[in-house]
Amino acid sequence: MPSPDLLIALRDVLLREQEKRMRQRGLEPGIGMREQLYRKLDAMKERREALGRPYAEATQAELADLQHYLNETAERHAAAAKS
Repeated sequence: MPSPDLLIALRDVLLREQEKRMRQRGLEPGIGMREQLYRKLDAMKERREALGRPYAEATQAELADLQHYLNETAERHAAAAKS
């Protein structure tokens, strides 16, 4: 049985390696994946607008379609969590 000190040292090494690999992929350790995704999307939008090709505003039909999709996805996840 390894000593607790060795297990703690191994954990620290593993965490440092995980953080290093996250940084190599352009991610920031300590920030949730959702927030990192939103940051990337915001940066993509800023770069597109800087090129002079801004995104068109979403139409009511597109927004309704998105809302419908999100509701269906939430219901599927809720049903899967119950079973």
